[in-house]
Amino acid sequence: MDSFFYQHLISNTRTHGRILHLKFGFKQHVFFHILGLYLPASTDPKYASIKQACFNYINKILLINKPQDHYLILGDFNTTSNKKNQSSSNPIDNIIPLLKQFQFKDVVKHFNITPPITHIVNRIDYIFTSLNLLPHTYHAFTHTINKHQFFYTDHKLVGCLLNKFFFTTKPIKLIYNKLNDTPSSDEINYRNININTWKEYKQNSNIAFDIPLPILNSQEDLDRAWSDFVDIINDLKSNLPKKNSPQNPYSAPLKLRQAHNKVFKLQRLLQTFNTKRILHICNILRNKSTINTPAQQMYQEVKDIESLHWNTYWGSNWIPYYRFLLNIKKSHHNIPFISSFTILKHITLKNFETTKSFLKQLLQTLHFNYNTIKNDITKKNIEYFVEARNNNLTENQSKMLYSILNRQPRKITLSKLQYINKNNEPTFTTDPDKIESLTWQYFQSYASPIHRTYYTSPDDLPSPWNKVYLPRQDINDNIWHPLLQPLSMDDLKLVIHDAAKYKAPGPSKITYEDIKYLSQLGHSYLLHIYNYCFNNNCIPSAWKLAYIFPILKPQDWNSQLSNTRPITLLETPRKLYVSILSKRLNYILANNTNVTTYNNRAGILGQSCLEPLLEIQHSIEIANKLNIPFWLALQDLSKAYD
Repeated sequence: MDSFFYQHLISNTRTHGRILHLKFGFKQHVFFHILGLYLPASTDPKYASIKQACFNYINKILLINKPQDHYLILGDFNTTSNKKNQSSSNPIDNIIPLLKQFQFKDVVKHFNITPPITHIVNRIDYIFTSLNLLPHTYHAFTHTINKHQFFYTDHKLVGCLLNKFFFTTKPIKLIYNKLNDTPSSDEINYRNININTWKEYKQNSNIAFDIPLPILNSQEDLDRAWSDFVDIINDLKSNLPKKNSPQNPYSAPLKLRQAHNKVFKLQRLLQTFNTKRILHICNILRNKSTINTPAQQMYQEVKDIESLHWNTYWGSNWIPYYRFLLNIKKSHHNIPFISSFTILKHITLKNFETTKSFLKQLLQTLHFNYNTIKNDITKKNIEYFVEARNNNLTENQSKMLYSILNRQPRKITLSKLQYINKNNEPTFTTDPDKIESLTWQYFQSYASPIHRTYYTSPDDLPSPWNKVYLPRQDINDNIWHPLLQPLSMDDLKLVIHDAAKYKAPGPSKITYEDIKYLSQLGHSYLLHIYNYCFNNNCIPSAWKLAYIFPILKPQDWNSQLSNTRPITLLETPRKLYVSILSKRLNYILANNTNVTTYNNRAGILGQSCLEPLLEIQHSIEIANKLNIPFWLALQDLSKAYD
């Protein structure tokens, strides 16, 4: 292996000289496994234990396979895939069915409808990849080995090409084009949706919700009704414009990549016209063909090469590029020296120099074309970012300030975590499973401790809280009557009207905008769900699921969860439902001032914190004027605010 892979090698394991298992580690906790197999084909009983050991080893690694493990299993299996439906007493015959059971893919068959044989009349040489590695492969093939150029074998070469960005994050030298962003598959660009688009959305929702209201008699009926509501909304949203999300920052525009590939491929072709290379390879071919004859003098000049060796050399070096050159000639037919040159199917001593001269001139043209495209993209990128910077002055001031102050947005990456171990010592971990477990435990007990005391009666509370929590007798029960009425369409439309714009949605991805622009029928469907929940004291099971994101506090993150505070994303229909009840309760409290204490003004309609603040300010001034002690007690939840 080359030095790059050797630096990433973690371990190598051998099994009876038949399996070589190499494990490589890369960033982001990605592991790459290569298993080279040479499974025994003999039916001799002495190989039975080896066959079983090979099967057991492969079965073992498949059972402990984790999502971050990527497998490439290749080699001489000495069995065919035709036996996949047969149960065999030979463990070797059961290996391919075992791989397919774990969703491994035969990549040669994946990329070739009819994969060619690899040995005499059968395919016994394979490359299998795990399902998570398949997207990183872009071709697989079989190739006959030239016995004159390399060595003799009755097997064919089986190859698979992998994207190099799977192994490294080093950027290529091509320029990323911001202008050709591709739409994201799941993010809607709500800020740029116009009135006409919303009108069409509303019309479509009127058709989609023109169905009988669901009959709700149980929790299962409620869950099904909610699921149907989510599905209808997602179908309606499929036609809304998507956000432009950046491409891979290390990928370049297609046009530039194509121009770069042409230059690269032509450079490779010109290497085959190197005189020293030609003489070296042809001398090797000559020595192989004259092993049993007296040694002959080496080729010193190209003109001395025999036609047999000449044709063998160019058969593998010119034919693969022939169609490539024809395509270039077709795409650059407007250039005289290209259109006038005849590209011959075979290289001979007569056309060798003229073809070589043509390719050099063609390379200069392709270089010029590549630089022209590159400069044009650079110019457009400069114009784009200059305009974006000017727009940030009015549209995105925070981004403008970050740019002026040369400051990067602070963010949390849960790739490393510091915690206190069993020995009460600070410890770091990069294990994803451990990080997930620690994060879950931390936020599970964030709002309240895991072990807490529950009281069933005010009498059980310690003094003086037992008196504070006793039911009050001075409140008229009739004031709660408006709170207990069925929810109306006016209630729903009021909270929808007051809902904030462009807020992050919950797990179902339904936003306030998705609900706001529904038709009357869509709102009626949602109101039907609300009233069932209200009357039966229940909610859809999906509403109990929420997303929790750790947000930074002012201090540095330092891989400690204690330096974060959580933000919870609930389902927006659930929040609208709670808002209806909150508005009703707020109205009651605002019109019955005897329910709350005098200074309890937080969030009550028509009240504010201004009055208590004025009272505090007045008290401070009096204390200063009279020169008397003044104590002020403040309560703050340190984890709740930044």
